[in-house]
Amino acid sequence: MKLRDATYVVGGYVVEGGRVLLLWHADLGRWVPAGGRIELVAGEYPHEAVVREVEEECGLQIRICETNSAGVSDSAVSSLPMPAAIQEIRLDNGARYMDFVFYCDVVGGNLALDYNEARAYHWFTEEDSARFPLLPHVREHALRALKVIGAPRPVAAEPA
Repeated sequence: MKLRDATYVVGGYVVEGGRVLLLWHADLGRWVPAGGRIELVAGEYPHEAVVREVEEECGLQIRICETNSAGVSDSAVSSLPMPAAIQEIRLDNGARYMDFVFYCDVVGGNLALDYNEARAYHWFTEEDSARFPLLPHVREHALRALKVIGAPRPVAAEPA
């Protein structure tokens, strides 16, 4: 099978308050990050696709957290947000996906699940990741996203 036969997708591990958002994908019967297909015909880049997909599926506005920044200084070159990983996913039915994985944090919006895309959501803590039946790569990326973005910061007390 050739690379051109793969479907190009994105996954956004969205972190807020020391928890990472995963969605229950009814068709797959498993917990996955928000995401979906890159609209290649429309000229969409992977980082644009993850922002669009998260907002469409969850109603959240996100910011991509850079994990591997290596920009160059050249007026003819534009550095794009680097995915945390690019991975090939092979399903039992023979389908292949080139998955661009991004770690993100919430900058706006309100969580509003699109039930055409997912049946449920859960904000996973590190402890939850051990209790729920997550695919190994989903668990690993969820834990990495929590480490990259960090735990919630304590709120400073208001002066009395």
